Amino acid sequence: MARESGFRRLLDEHLKDPEFAKGYMEELAKTRIAVQIASLRAKRGLSQTDLAKKIGTTQSAIARLENPNYGRASLPTLEKVAEALGAKLEIRLILNREYQKTA
Repeated sequence: MARESGFRRLLDEHLKDPEFAKGYMEELAKTRIAVQIASLRAKRGLSQTDLAKKIGTTQSAIARLENPNYGRASLPTLEKVAEALGAKLEIRLILNREYQKTA
């Protein structure tokens, strides 16, 4: 637990730097959506190929969506993925300070 709070203090300190905070938040957002897609797909018992067939794309396209480094998923693609997984896509605008608190 002490390690987590030490990490959190260090992260909080770095997040005071606007350039660091911007990059961190961008990477966090990409990682979250990629992990959510992979997690929900697995929870539904679907392979990447299964999901690809449901939305009319390739397995490699699904692998890219599940890769946090990709980060170029289009809104229409995310809507198709959400529908195929029985989920709703939610897009929100929140203030940077509020977002940093959830990091």
